[in-house]
Amino acid sequence: VGLLSQLYENFTHEYTPEQAKKESVHYTPINIAEYMVEETFYPLKNQKNLKVLDPSCGAGIFLVTCFKKLVALEWEQSGKQPNRKKIREILYNQI
Repeated sequence: VGLLSQLYENFTHEYTPEQAKKESVHYTPINIAEYMVEETFYPLKNQKNLKVLDPSCGAGIFLVTCFKKLVALEWEQSGKQPNRKKIREILYNQI
């Protein structure tokens, strides 16, 4: 996701700089997305039943990061690695 976003941003700024500036086309680095997700999840009491809406319209870096976080939370809270069924349930019901 990060590489795709970076390529799109570079391509857009090189070939359509006016449009890129007007539409504010910018790639969010993974470390910033991870930081924002951690800071958002941290103060919430019931993290298990969260629903996530992507705050941007890019390649999905926030969605992927949130999905990983929700799967990790499920593993942490249940004490066992989530199976495919549980992972799909998180994807379909929380993202």
